[in-house]
Amino acid sequence: MPLDLGLLALVHVLLLVYWLGGDLGVFYCAGFLIKPELPVATRLTVMKILHFLDQAPRICLVLILPVGTTLGLRAGYLRFDPILLLPLWIFAAVWLWMVLVLATKARTKLGRYVAKLDLAMRFVVITALLFVALRSLAGDGPATGSNWLAAKLIVYALLIVNGLMIRLTFRPFGPAFGALIQTGSSPDVEATLRRTVHRVRPVVLTLWCLLLVEAYLGLAKPF
Repeated sequence: MPLDLGLLALVHVLLLVYWLGGDLGVFYCAGFLIKPELPVATRLTVMKILHFLDQAPRICLVLILPVGTTLGLRAGYLRFDPILLLPLWIFAAVWLWMVLVLATKARTKLGRYVAKLDLAMRFVVITALLFVALRSLAGDGPATGSNWLAAKLIVYALLIVNGLMIRLTFRPFGPAFGALIQTGSSPDVEATLRRTVHRVRPVVLTLWCLLLVEAYLGLAKPF
C-alpha cells in the first residue's frame, strides 16, 4: 500500500475511533448530570467536560466525508474527476468552521445564524449521499461496482439524521439545566433533566450501532 494511501486509511480509522470514543465519554458524563445528590457546581463542571468531549464526534462527522472520499478515490473504489475533491474539501472546511462557531459562539447572533446554515448543509449532505449511493447501486454512480461503499454512504447519511434526532430529543435539556444553574434544583427541573437523558439514550445507542455497521462495511467489504 502506498504511503499516502496508508496515511489516509489511518486518518479515516482514527476519525471513526474518536467519533465513537468521544460519544462514549459524552454518554457517561450525561449520567452524572441527572444525579440530584451532586452539587450544582459539580454538575456544571461535568457539563463543561461533556461539552468539550462532544466536539470530537462533531468534528469527526465532518472530516470523515472528505477523508473517506479521497481515500475511496485513491484506492479505486470511487470513480470521478479528481478535480472535484477541491470543492469537496472547501465545503468540508466551511462546514467545520460552522461546527467550531457553534461550539464557541452558539448563543450569539452569529451562532444563531450559523446554526440555521449548518442545519441546511446537513440536509444537503444527506440528500447528496443518498443520491450518489442509490445511483451507484443502480449501476450509474461513482461507487458502481463497490456496493459495500454505496451502503456506507447510506449509513453515513443515517448517522447525520441520527445526529439531528439527538439534537431534537436533547433540546429540553438546555433550558432545564440553565434553570438549575440560575435557581437551583427543583422537582420539575430534575424531572426534565432525567426524562430528557433517558429519552436520548436509545437514539445514542442507535448511533453506536450505525458506526459499527459503517466500520464493518469498510473492513469486510461484504458485497
